[in-house]
Amino acid sequence: MAAAATVAAPPPGTGVLDTPPPQMLTAAQTVMAVHPPRKALATLTAVGDIVFVGLHHGLVLGYPVMDGSEPVVEITAHEGCVRELRPATHEGKPALLSCSADGNAKMWAVPSGEWLATFAPPEGNRASANCMAMMDGGRLAVGYSDGVVRLFDLGSHKIVQTMKVHAGQVKALLRPVVRADADGNPAAPIDLPPHCLLTASDDGLGKLVLTQTKEVATVFGCQSAAHACAFVAPNAFFGCSDGRIRAFDVLTGAPTAVLKDHTDAVNQLLEADGELYSASDDTTIRQWDVPKWTTAFTFAGNAYCVSAIAVDGAGRLVSAAFGGAVTVWDRRGVINRFKEIETRAAEERAAKLKAQKEAEKAKAAAADKARKAAGKKK
Repeated sequence: MAAAATVAAPPPGTGVLDTPPPQMLTAAQTVMAVHPPRKALATLTAVGDIVFVGLHHGLVLGYPVMDGSEPVVEITAHEGCVRELRPATHEGKPALLSCSADGNAKMWAVPSGEWLATFAPPEGNRASANCMAMMDGGRLAVGYSDGVVRLFDLGSHKIVQTMKVHAGQVKALLRPVVRADADGNPAAPIDLPPHCLLTASDDGLGKLVLTQTKEVATVFGCQSAAHACAFVAPNAFFGCSDGRIRAFDVLTGAPTAVLKDHTDAVNQLLEADGELYSASDDTTIRQWDVPKWTTAFTFAGNAYCVSAIAVDGAGRLVSAAFGGAVTVWDRRGVINRFKEIETRAAEERAAKLKAQKEAEKAKAAAADKARKAAGKKK
């Protein structure tokens, strides 16, 4: 593995947009490295400390997260555009999943790049494989441009379930998981049905599908093409072509919020440690304060649309821009900074309340003393 490089200077204009001036974080505090542009990147993910990028002509390259000078892995993966990359495991070891416009999904060993498996559609099917999700029971879900979702057995590589889910392309898949809080308890009191799968489509709908029975449990009306989906219990989120992120109760389908801060299409949503992130054609990445339905932080400074985001093994946020640049962001530093701000604000509120109470107490004591003095004069 190549040694970590010196942190590169951030591009001009990188900074925070939605933090009050006294709490402003500088570019140097948010950007850890910027790797030089290459050919347009279609997708990106991270496996441990390697960031993998997928290119439009089917090549997959792997770089150390903090040193993007030379690839340590180069895979001639597909015959068409690489649509999505996902981290995985194979026999307890790190692996990489890829899917492509050539219709195939594949698995690769990490860090060697050795081919492990191909998950192919039926012969003669020419639909693009757009997205993937790992499921329970050793299954891989793959979504296609013809609206079909197929489940493959990871051991045999064979199709075990085929579902026609959407009228349009399936753009994103996600197996929703209720995260545990710091005490190990579910972060939200919600009982998800077993073997369920969130889907997003350019037909303007999101769905919660029960893969064992092919039943659609919930339909989410997204009003415009849904490019991405995420889950932060109890809400399902869909990133749309109109720049909106629409949130719904995952079980009832009732709308809960519309996040409007992006000004162009949302390309990806990502949940990490209970935090929601979004990548957009407006060149920004946003971290959302879900309870308040507002932007908590904006990672800005990309010169091009942001096509994909991921979190690496060290908790760093990594993004790919259509222009080919890969940027590494100090995600944990941002979170810790906001915790410091919240702690300081709480301490200031407590000090102010204490001072107010002491002032009221002193005022009451002075008034009591004045009354006693007035009584003595009488």
